[in-house]
Amino acid sequence: MKNFGKFVIPLLLIVFVGSIYLFYFSPVRGLGSFSDIDPESHAQKELMVQLVKEDGISFNADRSKAIFFVADRSGRKVRVSAPADLPKEFSTAELITILGHFHGEQFDAVSVDIER
Repeated sequence: MKNFGKFVIPLLLIVFVGSIYLFYFSPVRGLGSFSDIDPESHAQKELMVQLVKEDGISFNADRSKAIFFVADRSGRKVRVSAPADLPKEFSTAELITILGHFHGEQFDAVSVDIER
């Protein structure tokens, strides 16, 4: 019985630390959800989303903003306005990370990064 305690306590500690790492510190991230962002807040939020390539990429009249559509993990499609200087491989990217906030029904991104 004495030897049993020597193994159980370290084993429980390892499981506990492993669980914290796996669920909190794990570098693996999935798609985010727009429903997690308060539309009334102007705080910048980062979100990983899927680029909807079928809708294409357009630019505003003075070509200072790129306009495209993305989908979150629930499939909600949102129009995004971002700086026109998009990353090189943007049009072929599957997943992107956008940083910004909602302005009405549109997401105004201040930066766009490609997820590799």
